[in-house]
Amino acid sequence: MWRRAGFPLFLALVAGWPAAPASPQEKPCPEGYLAIPIESRTAGAKQEYRCVETGGGDESGGAVAAPTDDEFLDEARQVAFEYSSTLPNFIVDELVTRYVTTKRPPKWKRKDRLSAEVLWVDGKERYQELKRNGKRLKQQRLSAFGGSWSFGEYGTMMQNIFHPRTAAAFEPPGEEELRGVRTQRYNFTVEQANSGWRVEHEGQRYFPAYEGSLWIDPETLRVLRIEVQARDVANNFPLSVVEMTADYGPVKIGGEEYVMITDSEFLSCKRYSQWCSRNTTEFRNYRRFTAASTVMQTDSSITFEGEAPAKPQPKQ
Repeated sequence: MWRRAGFPLFLALVAGWPAAPASPQEKPCPEGYLAIPIESRTAGAKQEYRCVETGGGDESGGAVAAPTDDEFLDEARQVAFEYSSTLPNFIVDELVTRYVTTKRPPKWKRKDRLSAEVLWVDGKERYQELKRNGKRLKQQRLSAFGGSWSFGEYGTMMQNIFHPRTAAAFEPPGEEELRGVRTQRYNFTVEQANSGWRVEHEGQRYFPAYEGSLWIDPETLRVLRIEVQARDVANNFPLSVVEMTADYGPVKIGGEEYVMITDSEFLSCKRYSQWCSRNTTEFRNYRRFTAASTVMQTDSSITFEGEAPAKPQPKQ
């Protein structure tokens, strides 16, 4: 296990904040079930939900949770749900360095360095200018990277943590300095029955229980860091360790300031093996997307070593 800043490592390609979950009219689950949003990691795909039986019949379907005893956390939750509607169309350079190890303690060896332009256009994630080790790929498809390549829609993990149906149990906060900001740090846990975090490996899908922390700026109510770790992973699932972290900070897009993802990390380890993979990701040079461009839209899902990613579909 490798930790930093007092909690586990994490990655998800998430920038900005989540859209609100399904409206009451959509009713993704039948009466008597709760709809837990699934982190599908499929760019541009329709939001999927996991239906969990409750015996009650909650039909609220909305993102607004009932007030809790923590007014500050309630306000931060609402800011998170509303934020995505303020984001402009933009482009950002994504730089991923991939490492692997077969040793304990780990001796990380750099596998390669990937780069891409990520376009966020009308709420969908698109990729272009794919390169490995500085060389443009002949096949401009995410599947051409192979191996461990992390990407996904913007903000689903945040939605999962804050969604009232996830029933995350938050501990009383503590003040902690993060990058010069006196933040409120909240530790939390999510039970497996309520988990909307989908982890896939070698054709197997699993919704783990998880625990983690949020660092919230009390001035802006923005989350500045998320760290998440799967816990009590089932013995029949091939991964025993799945950890993610993401850092957010102010960036300028078209002259306006937004709190966006700046760095992220992902760690996974196979069960009964010393093999682990670690991706470190930087997001740089945010700028507004204004000109019409020929881009591709991917329908690939996140993959680990040994998996064959699905082929992306060209934008029509």
